[in-house]
Amino acid sequence: MRKRTKLPFIYRIVKWSTILVVESLLIMFLFWIYPQKQGVLGEFKNFLFLLVSSPILLYFVFAVLENEAKKVKELSTIDAMTELYNHRYFFERFEEELKRAKRFSLPLSLLISDVDNFKDYVDNNGHQWADFSLKDLGRLVKKSFRPIDIVGRYGGDEFIYFLPSTEVKNVGSVVKRVQEDIKNHTFQGKAPGHLTLSFGAAGFPGDAQTSEELVRKADEALFLAKKTGKNKICIYGK
Repeated sequence: MRKRTKLPFIYRIVKWSTILVVESLLIMFLFWIYPQKQGVLGEFKNFLFLLVSSPILLYFVFAVLENEAKKVKELSTIDAMTELYNHRYFFERFEEELKRAKRFSLPLSLLISDVDNFKDYVDNNGHQWADFSLKDLGRLVKKSFRPIDIVGRYGGDEFIYFLPSTEVKNVGSVVKRVQEDIKNHTFQGKAPGHLTLSFGAAGFPGDAQTSEELVRKADEALFLAKKTGKNKICIYGK
């Protein structure tokens, strides 16, 4: 037997509101074709008006509520400073994508980036300009990735990324594009200048099987990138 698809709540409201409006209009039509009932119509005209207008009003109320609910949901998933996904939502999506990768035997890559010498930038420009720069960085890195890739703020000046259906050996081209965009951008402040990013990467299934292992190994690779020159990417085990 084919399973019936349950309509979202707002559409069920619209459906039954439409039925109620049609029934109300039918009643009014019957009063119109039977003039002897005009007295009854006069007595109940306020009731009929309410009957017809209430579903329409209800529709607009629920439309506004649904729109507000979407805004609240979006705010709960976005980091206010960088406008990237926040830590909690990123890892929710990451766990979902990792399960899918395991189920269908697909590769997946995880990257972590860190701003090189960011403490010096903060010392020279102050925390307010540092916040503006993090927002610029969020915008720059996000536009360099594919729509299916998920970019989030890991904490501080660290960003975290997962790339579905991507082998870790192929992430270098993406990182190069990101680094080029950042290199060509001038970050404003008391002492305007340029910033660079270092990346660490690890891949499923070759490097790890769980999200915790992937994060730990990508972090180890990032540490190596910072230690061996910065503004580069290191892939775990390579």
